Amino acid sequence: MTYRQAIDFLEGRERFGIRLGLANMSRLLAALGEPQRGLKVFHVAGTNGKGSTARLTAGLLQASGFRVGLYTSPHLLDTRERVQVDQRPVSRADFTRRIEELAPVVERLSRFRPHSPTYFEVLTALAFRHFALEKVDFAVIEVGLGGRMDATNLVQPLVSIITPIGLEHKRYLGNSLAAIAGEKGGIIKPGRPVVISTQRLSAGRVLRRLAGERRSTLYQVGRDIRFEMGEAAADSNRFNLAWPGSDRRLENLELALPGRYQVENAALALLALEAAGLRPGVRTVRRAFRKVRWPGRLQVIRKEPPVLFDVSHNPPAIRVLVQNLEALYPGCRYRFIFGVLRDKDYRQMLKTLAPKAAGFILTRPDSNRARDPQELADWLGRRFPGSPAIVAGTPREALETGLGLIGRGELLCICGSFYLASVLKYINSASRKASKPPSSTASTLPVS
Repeated sequence: MTYRQAIDFLEGRERFGIRLGLANMSRLLAALGEPQRGLKVFHVAGTNGKGSTARLTAGLLQASGFRVGLYTSPHLLDTRERVQVDQRPVSRADFTRRIEELAPVVERLSRFRPHSPTYFEVLTALAFRHFALEKVDFAVIEVGLGGRMDATNLVQPLVSIITPIGLEHKRYLGNSLAAIAGEKGGIIKPGRPVVISTQRLSAGRVLRRLAGERRSTLYQVGRDIRFEMGEAAADSNRFNLAWPGSDRRLENLELALPGRYQVENAALALLALEAAGLRPGVRTVRRAFRKVRWPGRLQVIRKEPPVLFDVSHNPPAIRVLVQNLEALYPGCRYRFIFGVLRDKDYRQMLKTLAPKAAGFILTRPDSNRARDPQELADWLGRRFPGSPAIVAGTPREALETGLGLIGRGELLCICGSFYLASVLKYINSASRKASKPPSSTASTLPVS
């Protein structure tokens, strides 16, 4: 099997869609010898910030001298980004080898269609097996969707970590914050500690109840560890950490991720290590936070005029994005390249962005689940008729168009979906073409 054949095999599982439930995954892992059982896992769920928190947790562990596996989703540019050991994506050779090992099992299970493993189930099994074979000391595993019925939820974690919970994936998780918190709190295991971020009232109430029922010690940012913001820059934050009830403090820490929310994620990650009985030294913490890198989070891809890429793809994340833009780029006019998948609440996202926007370039993310950008344009024209909008056929064309429009005192922000990440490949070539936006596939929405 070649690497291309391995990718094709995996992508062929996309036809089975999203399927929540543990029965299929249990059969798949049993056939592989239960590779997850030997892993020491930090399990991360939540609505926003779970990928960043997973990365920060892995960074703290690695800086402490451990060999660390990291499994996150989705990827930006390369499927192999999802499965990393010590910040290195699985090699093409190892990825191909893992798929070759899984393929006969997957094909056997698929003889009965309801047992057919999905794309995410196959990739999760691949990650578990790879981490077991690589003999990692710890594995940091990010939930794919929800928690209780997610394919990753067959691990027995050292610690469960839950980032802020908001309304998302209501079709799968429920229509209320409490219902969604119940699904995400499904990763809390009996007798194992759980660490949570600051939560909205109803979500926090559910998580505390679940922890109590399962006799899981609960730790929370804001109660067991506190952060104090210092200087914030476009590419970093300075902050202090304090432990209430003691004189312990860490001061003037530097985090190489922008946005106030990332400081809370950093505090959450450090609290998770301590809940697991690990207490990294001051130098280790400083080094881990200073060196962390996580593309797609308020990522500056061109400095002047500023061009940012952010993977915010639901209403709570878009609200946080706007807050950070206003804090980091006061006085700027914002133009947005925006595209979403069909299952996302684009109306609420556009309601947040439109009052702040000098204009939109609406495009189709690189996914077969993308929403038609003309539908976004039509809705925007009805709801915000004074907000200029252009429809561009591809993210690359949207980027070229946007670069041709922004001027002094303006900022271009690409947001709405992970699947706009192809702009990271095209930024240099798009900059050269920006003076002449494509006319054949971009159309301006009339402004009334």
